[in-house]
Amino acid sequence: GKGPLLRFRIRGDSFLTNMIRIIMGSMDLVASGERDIAWFEGLLHGADRCPCMWGMDIGIDLGTANVLIFMKNNGVVLREPSVVAVDQNTDRILAVGNEAKNMLGRTPGNVVAIRPLKDGVIADYTMTEAMLRYFLKKVITGFGRMMRRRVMICVPSGATDVERRAVLEAAVEIGAKEAFLIEEPMAAAIGANLDISEPRGNMVVDIGGGTTDIAVLSYGGIVVTESLRVGGDRFDENITRFIRKEYNLAIGEQTAESIKISIANCLPSQQKEETMAIKGRDLVHGLPRQIEITDRNVAKAIEETVNMIIEGIRQVLEKTPPELSADIIDRGITLTGGGALLKGLPELITKKTLIPAYVADSPLEGLSEVVIKGSRELLYKLWWKEGLFFSCLGCGRCCRGEPGSVWLSPREADDMAAYLGMERERFLSTYVTERRGRKTLRERLNGDCVMYEREGARCRIYGVRPLQCRLFPFWPSVLRTEKSWKDHSRECPGMDQGRHWPAEEIAALLEISPFLDL
Repeated sequence: GKGPLLRFRIRGDSFLTNMIRIIMGSMDLVASGERDIAWFEGLLHGADRCPCMWGMDIGIDLGTANVLIFMKNNGVVLREPSVVAVDQNTDRILAVGNEAKNMLGRTPGNVVAIRPLKDGVIADYTMTEAMLRYFLKKVITGFGRMMRRRVMICVPSGATDVERRAVLEAAVEIGAKEAFLIEEPMAAAIGANLDISEPRGNMVVDIGGGTTDIAVLSYGGIVVTESLRVGGDRFDENITRFIRKEYNLAIGEQTAESIKISIANCLPSQQKEETMAIKGRDLVHGLPRQIEITDRNVAKAIEETVNMIIEGIRQVLEKTPPELSADIIDRGITLTGGGALLKGLPELITKKTLIPAYVADSPLEGLSEVVIKGSRELLYKLWWKEGLFFSCLGCGRCCRGEPGSVWLSPREADDMAAYLGMERERFLSTYVTERRGRKTLRERLNGDCVMYEREGARCRIYGVRPLQCRLFPFWPSVLRTEKSWKDHSRECPGMDQGRHWPAEEIAALLEISPFLDL
């Protein structure tokens, strides 16, 4: 799904039991048997008890360059490089974080300092898991209590489903009770104190170590987004290659980063012929050598990557609806992340786009206090933060119209077959098909669900309808904006009337949706 939050949990035997465990997880109840299923049924039909799933214990910014950990009531408790030092002969981890970064380029042949994340996502699953385990042991006294902690992790908006699942599984493997994902531009915008709950456009450019996320947000959701696999690390690579080509000098990662921080300036009018002495290995003679490099040379080295970011901003602006474009002109472009500190970048973006660009108050914290604070406050910025009204009238209008998929678990298929008095195999062959390797109810030629009867306007299996149907209208596609909710309410007479659903209950139901492809 593309909603602001995704969540995953690996436990139990059946799909429905897992769903119950997800809802009941924060109550520390064991979900099994008919009593718990009945409880879940009651929840979906309007029972007045539902645990709040939003009490995040730990927030993690799993960045290409740095890992930051936020703990409830303690703030940011860890900020260390995403580096692991490994002995290749024994596969033993020798150091993690700051200590490992200091080893970059300075280790014997059998010791390698590696970055387990690349372009904002996991490149080495085993090393990422080990690194997270080490960091969490460092900040949590008595690691056994991690089993009862909930974790929220920031990911790039362009991360694929496979990449998102890898992050979630890593969190579960290290003992997280529950793991949630939040897209970085969404959290960064909230953390930068932009009110995205209003029907006004806000543009955020979040330049991290491995990725640059560009997004336009409004009404509590992402309207347009672009994720570029370039960031601060690419600037370092540009500088390293430039010096290698122009001066026949090999330098290390830390030297390139130091050059970027000290004298890099991408705006020609601000360049003052600043120089910096750097040391490296002569590629011709193989001996140590020192040279001086100017800010103009560094600007030339990083020019291509800077232009890629500006072109990404242009593309997002071109896809932005006109009304939101007008808001962005008034509000400007907010820059977050460590890359936002590149000298001259806001001014250059302003010059190229004719829209004011400015750096957030805590740009260096961009994916710590800004992003993690944003994830912590997300619930209270959503347009439905006051809750919504809905009661199902059984009219069947959500069962007809455009084709879609109604996913079934094995348990649900069994229940439907029994409800209709059919043998399981006959039920499956008559009413069920497979799509993308999963079972789904068939559709009629006009797009109606096979279980919907237009004469009488009713669902034949309403009493045992699938979980997906019971979750409507609390789907990410419906809740994305207030407009999408209103559009659906024109077809569904049960929306905006009947029972009041608090934001916490809606959130708990919304978090099930990734399992159902809603």
